[in-house]
Amino acid sequence: MSVAHELLWRLLHLILHVQRALFAWFRGWFGGRGSWLSRWRRRAASAAAAVASRALLAPAAVGTGAFAYHRPAAAGRKVVGGGGGGRWRKDGKSLHKLPGHVGLVVVEEEQSYADMASLVVWCMAVGISYVTVYDQEGFFKRNNSRLMDEILKQQQELLNLDRSKYTVKFANQDKTDQVLNCQSTLNVLSSEDGKTDIVKAAQKFCHLVAQKQKKCTDLDMDVLENLLTSTNGFPDPELILKFGPVDSVLGFLPWQIRLTEIVELLLSIALGQVLSLLICGISLTSKYLSDDFHANTPVFQSFLNYILLFLVYTTTLAVRQGEENLLAILKRRWWKYMILGIIDIEANYLVVKAYQYTTFTSVQLLDCFVIPVVILLSWFFLLVRYKAVHFIGIVVCILGMGCMAGADVLVGRQQGAGENKLIGDLLVLGGATLYGISNVCEEYIVRNLSRVEFLGMIGLFGSFFSGIQLAIMEHKELLKVPWDWQIGLLYVGFSACMFGLYSFMPVVIKKTSATAVNLSLLTADLYSLFCGFFLFYYKFSGLYLLSFFTILVGLVLYSSTSTYVAQDPRVYKQFRNPSGPVVDLPASGQLEPSVTYTSLGQETEEEPHVRVA
Repeated sequence: MSVAHELLWRLLHLILHVQRALFAWFRGWFGGRGSWLSRWRRRAASAAAAVASRALLAPAAVGTGAFAYHRPAAAGRKVVGGGGGGRWRKDGKSLHKLPGHVGLVVVEEEQSYADMASLVVWCMAVGISYVTVYDQEGFFKRNNSRLMDEILKQQQELLNLDRSKYTVKFANQDKTDQVLNCQSTLNVLSSEDGKTDIVKAAQKFCHLVAQKQKKCTDLDMDVLENLLTSTNGFPDPELILKFGPVDSVLGFLPWQIRLTEIVELLLSIALGQVLSLLICGISLTSKYLSDDFHANTPVFQSFLNYILLFLVYTTTLAVRQGEENLLAILKRRWWKYMILGIIDIEANYLVVKAYQYTTFTSVQLLDCFVIPVVILLSWFFLLVRYKAVHFIGIVVCILGMGCMAGADVLVGRQQGAGENKLIGDLLVLGGATLYGISNVCEEYIVRNLSRVEFLGMIGLFGSFFSGIQLAIMEHKELLKVPWDWQIGLLYVGFSACMFGLYSFMPVVIKKTSATAVNLSLLTADLYSLFCGFFLFYYKFSGLYLLSFFTILVGLVLYSSTSTYVAQDPRVYKQFRNPSGPVVDLPASGQLEPSVTYTSLGQETEEEPHVRVA
């Protein structure tokens, strides 16, 4: 068996090298600077730029307000260096009218610091006064220092400006850093900032009413718009550029926030049920393998999934360049992913192993232990804060699971009862705990790093350690499997469902949360039971339908109100700016940091400042 395992690894290494060679060849033929595709892309980009220029050169809307279209101040300023800087300077000269405030709405799954920095530097180079980077998930807001470093790097590379002359001044701190040399303001926002602006505007209006400067009946659209403009410190955007396959600004404007949450409510429930259906497919194929063909190989089944993750995502990381390359990731945090891979493997193994010792109903009930584990870990490590409606929704979901377990007892579905129920129950609790740890780590990684990195590293370490576990613990069982086309088809179906679950779950977790995903997965057992009525002739009980709708009601309650992230005291201390003039903060309430890069210098020789509020 060890020889077969070594041959398998040699084959995987060969596949990796072949894929690297193919990627390099395709990159040189299709993506290189001198390739025909690259020339076509440059021509297409030039045509698009010409169309955009004609659109911006059109007569501006009538208006003489402070935030009407304006002639850029930076367009006539000399830009040192050539290359991209000279080309961008020509862009600024050709655009006779520019928007005063441009919003960049990012809804792509894989955010790129380099692409966003290029857009920001271009906007600043041509003289746009206000640039707002908005992503609903708050990815750039949480990683604002990395975005700033990339902007500074792009400024030096594309505009050839000397960064050593300029410094950044943080309010109430002695720390200094470099900053862009331009007359523009960059705001990095997320969906939470719009809600905060509405709260501030309401507090401001209440203060005016208390001082008898306004009456309650004076509140109308114009007054509220003025309050919002004076609160956030920058004008409404005159041009919004959307990046990503979503026909929505996703709450960029405060008026649309509540509508966005309603849309996300329906979306989160639907995505969770897709995961439940995939788990249903996993359960059905596993039951056919164990009952009809006596193939009890849980480690081998997991090994197949990790191999697929390795072939798709790990090799993708291997051919990437820069900091997202596989070797660069391994150098920085290999031991963390190794621990996470072991946790994921053993979580699957413990729960599957528990069926040999305890009842099916016990596994269903005790597996809900993953929910409090995820809540506690999210509370302490992700700083997620829940409201009363969230706990009510969680309790309703667990009541639905209890209703399903009661139906199992009434119809006599007590499969798997053995002499060591205590051991089985402990295995379920251990597996649920490991699942909770894995889910919370997954949520952190997909929100702050990337989905491909998480799946690629899980595929790497999961295939390695599950292969070792397979060789030690399950090689005899694997030899006893009566191989034929039916068993092969079941293994293929199991692997496809498991691979789909692993690939799709990070997407759902990023859009919702680890807690919401685990609540949604409670319906997976019900889908399996509904299929079992027709395939395995299970007895039907009306309590199953009651359980299903009870869990759905709990999901609606939980998803109806969004959670919020508490401010880390260390981050609060670092970014606190009680006297900052950039944003008017209320006297009380939670401070949600938003990064504002503000250049106050009028000429290139002056020293600009940055305030981070």
